[in-house]
Amino acid sequence: MREPRLPSNHLVTRINTSVIAKLVLEYCAENDIDMDGQTLDANWKWGIVEKNGQHYLLCSEGVGSGVSLDVEKDKIPWYRTRLDEKGKTIAFDMSPFLEASFDYPTLQEWGCIEENKEYLHDFVRVHNQRVEDNYTIWQRFLDGVRNSV
Repeated sequence: MREPRLPSNHLVTRINTSVIAKLVLEYCAENDIDMDGQTLDANWKWGIVEKNGQHYLLCSEGVGSGVSLDVEKDKIPWYRTRLDEKGKTIAFDMSPFLEASFDYPTLQEWGCIEENKEYLHDFVRVHNQRVEDNYTIWQRFLDGVRNSV
């Protein structure tokens, strides 16, 4: 049995991915990309952590680039899922269908930064050693340990 995760005092601000999904669907419609009745999914929860006034994107797998959204654009991958008439998944993309790129001011402009915040240890899911390692890397980075991410 795994030891309990050490709590974090760093907060993650949630991103409302449904706002971005609508923009992705608009992009598809404007560019004649047929969704063929499929739904879009960002696969994980996404959020922003702040360090020294800089904003960083990460998902609930503890994955993120470590490059500030204030300096460089980052992206959320979108996957397609096909459901049967009962709403059961019958097919899904193994790799991203599309990626939505943005910087921090764009996320603010889109209005998809939620008021909801949760601690890093609650945001990054508990699953396996890989996810625990990702959590530890972010925790160390946010604590100021150099070259963590």
